[in-house]
Amino acid sequence: MKEKLRIFIADPAGNRTIFVLSPVERSRYSSLSEKLLSLEQLDGEQVAFIRPEMEGCLRRMEMGGMEFCGNASRSFGLYLAKEQGVSGVCQVEIQVSGINHPLWVTVNTSQDTASVEMPLPLTHDRMDFKGHPLPLVVFEGILHVIAVGMPATEKSFAAIKEKVLKKYDPSALGVMFFQEEKQFMTPVVWVKDINSTFFEGSCGSGSVALACALTDSIESGQHRFTIHQPKGDLMVEIHKDQGRITGLLLDGKVELSEPMEIEL
Repeated sequence: MKEKLRIFIADPAGNRTIFVLSPVERSRYSSLSEKLLSLEQLDGEQVAFIRPEMEGCLRRMEMGGMEFCGNASRSFGLYLAKEQGVSGVCQVEIQVSGINHPLWVTVNTSQDTASVEMPLPLTHDRMDFKGHPLPLVVFEGILHVIAVGMPATEKSFAAIKEKVLKKYDPSALGVMFFQEEKQFMTPVVWVKDINSTFFEGSCGSGSVALACALTDSIESGQHRFTIHQPKGDLMVEIHKDQGRITGLLLDGKVELSEPMEIEL
C-alpha cells in the first residue's frame, strides 16, 4: 500500500532540501530519507522533518540523520515566517537537530533571504593528511575538514573520511574542497545514520568552517566572506576577539516551493 506524504522543497543556494510536513516517527527517518532522495523529480540532497509537536513555544525541525544543517535551519525559519503571513523582515526562534539550544533566524520574506546565528565550533584543529596539515573544525552536529587545493573527487573524500574515522565518530562529516585562487568551495557531506554521501550544491556549516579556517591567524575584528559554491553563493560573517570566535552568521537566498503531496 502506497503512503502519501505532504512535502515542500527548499533551495538555499542549491543545497536542495526535502521538507516533510506529514508526521513521521523518528525510527522511520532513515528509510524515508532514502526513498525521497531516490526520486529524481525531487532532486534532493538531504531530507528534513518538521515535528508536529512544539518544544515549549518553539517549532522543531530534524534532519534525516539527526545532524545539524545551517542551510536547512535558514530555510525552516523562512518557511515559518511565510506560514505566519509575515511581510518583510522578522526574527524567528527555532529548535533544530544536532544543537541543544534554540537558534534565531532573521528573514526577509520580501527578498527571500534568511540568515541564522550559527553555533560556535567546539574545537578547531589541524589533521595531518599525507604530509599536509588540513584544518579540522568540529561543531556540535557535524565535523568539517578543509581540503585546500585538493581535487574534489570521490577518491579524495574517501581517503580523508577513512583518516577522520580512525580518531573521531561524528554523526556527519563534511570535506570542503577549497580552491583559494577562485574562492570556490565544493562541499561533500556524509551522514552516518543514513549512510548517504552527496556532492552538495552548497553547505552552510561547511562555509562557516571555512571562514573559521581563513581567519585562524587573525586575532580580532569582524570579517565577511562570500563563498562561491557549485549551485550558489553563501555569505559568512565571523566575529573574533583576542583570537576567540565570538559570533558566526550564515546568510543567503532561499527558494521555497509550494507544498505538494507525493506517494511512496
